[in-house]
Parts: sequence; structure tokens; C-alpha cells
Amino acid sequence: MLTHWKKPSGWQDGVELLVVIWVFVSPVVLGFFAYNAETLTAMSVAAVATLTILLGIAKQQPWEEWFNLALAIFLAGSPWIFGYWVSIAATSNAVLSGLVLATFATLAMIDEYTQMRQFGEGPKTHGPAG
Repeated sequence: MLTHWKKPSGWQDGVELLVVIWVFVSPVVLGFFAYNAETLTAMSVAAVATLTILLGIAKQQPWEEWFNLALAIFLAGSPWIFGYWVSIAATSNAVLSGLVLATFATLAMIDEYTQMRQFGEGPKTHGPAG
């Protein structure tokens, strides 16, 4: 019986949301708004990540953090994928924001996994019934 299980605190989602808001406004703040690839990447990743984070806040889902981790890695690599690595502000922002998002997505996954293991929801083993 899982009466002692509690939902992971989700504080990581709040931090992720703040970072994603920064990623969305950063083209204007850092002055690379006029450049298409940098702006489109930042705003697109921020919009998709925001939706994913809000879904995660509403109902914890393991896929949500994995998806955010993939978005974070994509964001960090986007200067080289789309060829805007020569823009120091946009590249630094994408790499640092991607690393921060990846870190907090990973921390959230660890928190969720720890809660599941602690209260018996972890991977099932095929041992004798007890």
C-alpha cells in the first residue's frame, strides 16, 4: 500500500520556469533579437519548455523531466546546430541556460526516483511473492 508516498516537492520546476522565462526574454535583453536563428531558437525552446513545465507542475510525470533534459541539451547545442556560434551573447546564453535547465531537470528526476524507490514504486523485480 502506498499511503506514505508524497509527491516530489517540485521546487526544481519553479527554477526551470524562471530560467525558461529568462531564455524567452533574453534576445531582447541581450540585444540579439534581430538575428533570426538565435531568437527563434530561444523563443521556441522557451515556449515548449514552459508548456512542459506547467504540465509537470500540474501533475508530475517522469517523461516531463526527460523531455526538458532533451530540450536543455538541444538549447545548449543550438549555436552549433544553427550556426550562430559567432554571436558571443547568444551562444553564452544558450549554453549556460541549457546547462542550468539540464541540471534542474536532472535534480527533479533524482527527486522523483528517490520518492518512488522509498515508497515502493520503483522498478519491479520478479522475485517470490511475499
